[in-house]
Amino acid sequence: MKREFRLVGLSKPRSATVEYFGSPGDSFNVKIEHNESLWNYCKNNWDTVELKVVVEYYGLEGGVPKNGVVIEVLPIEYINPTP
Repeated sequence: MKREFRLVGLSKPRSATVEYFGSPGDSFNVKIEHNESLWNYCKNNWDTVELKVVVEYYGLEGGVPKNGVVIEVLPIEYINPTP
């Protein structure tokens, strides 16, 4: 299974904190292989970081993806309503 989540934190060496879109504060950790450029971009910039991650997982456990691993990091695109 795959699903997108908002990236809200990184920890060295291989952990990311993510949350469901539409449920701020409902966060959990997944595995990620991040590089120094992603770390440097996010470090001390969390107020302006607008990234989402695609997580691959194998079922849910208590509503949280089981054995979640980040497979892609993407910018969050917002849809602007047209007048």
